[in-house]
Amino acid sequence: LFREVEPTPDWLKARLGLNSECVLHLRCLHKAGSAPFQVEERWINPDVVPAVLAADFSTEGPNEWLVREVPFTNVEVVFSAEGASPQVAQALHVPEGEPVFCSERVTWLESVPVTLARMHFAAGYRMVSAHHMG
Repeated sequence: LFREVEPTPDWLKARLGLNSECVLHLRCLHKAGSAPFQVEERWINPDVVPAVLAADFSTEGPNEWLVREVPFTNVEVVFSAEGASPQVAQALHVPEGEPVFCSERVTWLESVPVTLARMHFAAGYRMVSAHHMG
């Protein structure tokens, strides 16, 4: 949906403690068959993974590409519900402002941020988290 190298927004610098001058900003639509189920908005730090600037995400998503290309040592995941922005509403075919499930994930390589991804999901999406101890 969208791909641009842009100056690092101040809010992103503050959120991640990021010193990079620019980031790769992506907006992707993921489908289940022909139905949209997720809008992914992602900012990637090219200082950590410079090859991302030439990566082709037309056949492979940015998450799969990043997992293969750069390790991460730390991750933070936040779950919330929020009103669909105009871009999310259009992509997911829901009314603007309708509550949608959101997952925000930040990954780091040691103390350096690699990426922040915000994923908004269509109605009916279900996430399961299981932890097996011992």
